[in-house]
Amino acid sequence: MFGLWRGLKWFAITIGVVSFLLLLINLFDESLLPEAAAFGDFSREQVTQEDNAYFTMIGLYARSDADPHQRGVEIVNTINARLASSEAINIEETHPDTLIGADRLYFKGDGWPFCNGEAKRCLPLYRQKRKAIHRAVTENQILLSRYAKLYRYAHFKETIRDTLVSIYPNYANSAYYTVLAKTGLQAAQGRTGLAVIALEQDTVFWRRVLRDGRQLVSKMVALARVKRNMELLSEIVATQQLDATAQSAVERMLAPLTLKERNLRDAIRTEYAISADLLKNPFTRYSQYVAEEDRPAWGAVLFIKISSFFYQRNATINMTYRQHRKLADLAGLPAREFVPRLRELQAQDEARLAAPYRWDYVYNPAGKVLFAMGAPTAVIYGHYMGRAHNLDGLMRLVAVQLTMKQQRIADHAVKGFLEKLDDSYRDPYTGAPLRWDPDKRALYFEGMWHKGGGDALFGERIEVYL
Repeated sequence: MFGLWRGLKWFAITIGVVSFLLLLINLFDESLLPEAAAFGDFSREQVTQEDNAYFTMIGLYARSDADPHQRGVEIVNTINARLASSEAINIEETHPDTLIGADRLYFKGDGWPFCNGEAKRCLPLYRQKRKAIHRAVTENQILLSRYAKLYRYAHFKETIRDTLVSIYPNYANSAYYTVLAKTGLQAAQGRTGLAVIALEQDTVFWRRVLRDGRQLVSKMVALARVKRNMELLSEIVATQQLDATAQSAVERMLAPLTLKERNLRDAIRTEYAISADLLKNPFTRYSQYVAEEDRPAWGAVLFIKISSFFYQRNATINMTYRQHRKLADLAGLPAREFVPRLRELQAQDEARLAAPYRWDYVYNPAGKVLFAMGAPTAVIYGHYMGRAHNLDGLMRLVAVQLTMKQQRIADHAVKGFLEKLDDSYRDPYTGAPLRWDPDKRALYFEGMWHKGGGDALFGERIEVYL
């Protein structure tokens, strides 16, 4: 019996000493890295309100007698003031569509997008739905006029504060697809010059969003819009005659994406800024939620109290910065360097996730658990980055398609023609010649598959039809 009590005493002493050492180790936080503080800071990268299409995008559906740009400025200022306050944020109350008011504009009619992205040929569908397209254009003149004004601005820069509840515009979905259908219908009816000029104007705008936008959603929408425009352009090249003016516009549209346009670095920086904002005090929102409960669970309250003793803010933010910095550096690589590096980072993530609890958890265990739960992985963000490389490759395909039409390359000579092209007109991922499918009369390459995650990096066939 004496031996049992002695064992229990030493066990209690050991637990006490270990607990004391854990508390002692976690009394100190490391300094915030200067580069971590600067990484998510966009304060020096703003543009003037007058030059920023973002505000008009936010206010696009304001009532008919309102100035959409000014209304967008008012909405953004209202949302930022709420986000900066200590009040609890109700996303519905601060959403731009709510703040615009009940007398806002609504898209009239139905049928858009008139031709979905899965269709191989849209021009016949636009011709078939010409009455619905004419009706949509006629009944939504104010909305479409505002959409056209987006083209006039020199920049598109989001100015909403970077927080977990950051708000996004609706990106003018109905207006965009109506304009696209109108453009396609013009081409289908033989007014190819007008169609190509309209498509060029829209493509220039969305490439501007690619260049200047810094939110991941903005980048993904812009990539999807330019991709959709390129698919329509490919169909026009394949089926319509181009005069000299139209051909020049097509060539301008096919100018390769610049590094700024295809680089998602700023989007990764914004994702980091949102994470860093949350990690400044990650238990605050949870504490507010528990406090709002009629009968807060004592276990939840105890969890918050204990976790706060083992959470080091700066150490966690520094750790998050290092992970985002790796992804930001990955985003700037050309496609052929991008894929090997992506696989390296994917292996590192898998090793980290396979052994989430290590000896170094004695310091900042709460922060490391949060990091393990929410750290961005290379494979997920790599698929986002892959969309930019896929688009770059699609534009190469259309450029080759145009050249083949100009030179009247016969089907039996396509393979030899592709093999002679220089590096600018080859598979962006491998540098191999573009592929030729004689049965479908399609040029293609294998792009990154962005419709799912997992281990399969490739599997989406990017193609154009002759």
